[in-house]
Amino acid sequence: MKKRGMIMSGFPRQNEIDVYYENKKKEVGEWLIEYAGDQKRLTQEQRRRILAYAERMSFSTAGEANAYVQGLKTVGKREKERLRSHLSQIDWLPEGVNTGTLDGKIVCRVLPRPLERLFGDNDWKSKKE
Repeated sequence: MKKRGMIMSGFPRQNEIDVYYENKKKEVGEWLIEYAGDQKRLTQEQRRRILAYAERMSFSTAGEANAYVQGLKTVGKREKERLRSHLSQIDWLPEGVNTGTLDGKIVCRVLPRPLERLFGDNDWKSKKE
């Protein structure tokens, strides 16, 4: 079911998620373009592929771009780590939203220490031993 060009996912706040996600894709794509510009040893083909990833940046494409760069011998370890670190810290969902639809896929935020959050303390550690 569509409403005004948006896919109705059934998740609360999906319109907010869609707007946030579009802005985040643009932001990450721009960062990747700058990153590619910083890399002096890339061949024309390698730079072209990274820029192609940047142009079609999405939740899924970020992982593909990272895997591609990690396999390049012309990118140093520090620069590979900088890309990996940056991409792993991207918050694809707006603050306060833990589940939504991105590119037609249901995505959930990884919550830190879910059992601690559930019980509110570290009691569960002693119970599991």
